[in-house]
Amino acid sequence: MIEVNCPSCSTVLEAPDSAAGRLSTCPHCQESLEIPDQPTPAPTSPSRPVQGKTATQAPAAVTKQSTGKGERTFRRNEPKARQTPQRGKVVATGQGRSGKTRSSRVAPRPKQSKSRLPVFVALIAAALLVLIMLQGGKQTAAGEGPAYDAPETTAASAQIDPAPSPEAESTMGQPAAQWMSGTWGIGWRISGGSSRYTKRLKVKQLVEQVKTIPGMRYVLFNLSNGADGSLYTAPHAVLSNVTPGVCPERDVFVELATAFQAEGYKVLVYMATEGPAKLKHGPVHETAAKRIENWKAWVREAYGKDDVDTLKQAYAEVIVREFAQRYGTKIDGWWFDHASFGNIELIHKEVTRGNPKAVVAFSRGPLGITVNSNPDYEDYTFGHPTPLRRVPASSDKNLPMVTSIEESTNGFLIKDGKPSLGHMFMPMKNRWNSGADVVWEEEQAVDWMQRVLTAGGAWTWNVPYNDKTSQLDPEAVDFAKRVGSQLQ
Repeated sequence: MIEVNCPSCSTVLEAPDSAAGRLSTCPHCQESLEIPDQPTPAPTSPSRPVQGKTATQAPAAVTKQSTGKGERTFRRNEPKARQTPQRGKVVATGQGRSGKTRSSRVAPRPKQSKSRLPVFVALIAAALLVLIMLQGGKQTAAGEGPAYDAPETTAASAQIDPAPSPEAESTMGQPAAQWMSGTWGIGWRISGGSSRYTKRLKVKQLVEQVKTIPGMRYVLFNLSNGADGSLYTAPHAVLSNVTPGVCPERDVFVELATAFQAEGYKVLVYMATEGPAKLKHGPVHETAAKRIENWKAWVREAYGKDDVDTLKQAYAEVIVREFAQRYGTKIDGWWFDHASFGNIELIHKEVTRGNPKAVVAFSRGPLGITVNSNPDYEDYTFGHPTPLRRVPASSDKNLPMVTSIEESTNGFLIKDGKPSLGHMFMPMKNRWNSGADVVWEEEQAVDWMQRVLTAGGAWTWNVPYNDKTSQLDPEAVDFAKRVGSQLQ
């Protein structure tokens, strides 16, 4: 076994030798820590294999503190990984003679004296560590975010799980998006920000309407506004304070995610990758310009600069990180719009830390054809048709999207040995989130969908949503019902 001394709360933990050199989380204070490479002679216990996937985790900056007994190394600004059930065990050793875990005190080292430091000494040491970490949070490096008040995660037991290894990433033997193969769903966008619509949204009414559509497996709705990274459908520790009004007080997103998962649907999330800096669309009015400047001012204070690369880094490490850690398995997958305006490597790292099994798609690559555009980071294709300003989604110009999935390997497109599930994301009307009429003939919609699903791919309809009624467009829902009832 390997002894691990938590740099934050000083709890002594044990990890199996197989976890050496990997990141984990303390079950008592939730601080990230690294399991050292040198195992102790203590006997090891069997550990379960890691399943799921994660991004390759780059080393974070470290700080060394003199404790009087040598130097202690601890990580600065490392995000708190979400705990998942029973992977490689790392068991806290702080147990008394009764066998009960003493989570409020520093655990004794095995086979050593039973004496403990006085409580006040431990408290002083912990306080010093916190002060040093706060000071270090102002100095950021690439891939390392600033210190800020992110929401806490809770440990379900006295066990902590090593972060999944790179070998746990999606492979042909067990692709992460396998559950999507041969399935379809519906997506929509609700209005974010602090408005009367988010306050009055009727979650149950929307869920009941979606349940009337037969055969659906998943839903796709938004954390940020459609094509607008400055407004969100959930509170955020930084944004809610930097620019009041861009996030609602009510967490609409988690209410919807919880309700749909309770009905058996998987939940995919739409995010506008341009972020609060609106790197794609820029300020479209005076209010938007003020929001952008507020965000840039915060980034300058936290990171020391606000160039484009730093704004992309801050989006991943501040915006995406908080949502990914807060919601964890409430999010089964992500769909990032305009992904070329973000740092997809950092984004992928953050979302897979929040939920290693979450599937991810990045809207970056050719339109009107289904290809594996981002093999190192995507689990399913973003599936964007030819721009609607040119032709409707039902145009034969988009037929290669169908045929490329039919020519795939059981629905998966392989690039550099890495699979991405062929997925089509098609608006039902002549605009993504609005429009007068359905542009599809029913027979064509059934034919294209059936071909994609039979080949093992996935299909998502995007339909308009009415903020005033908390319902999807009735015409679009009726069309989805008729099409869904004809699929085999």
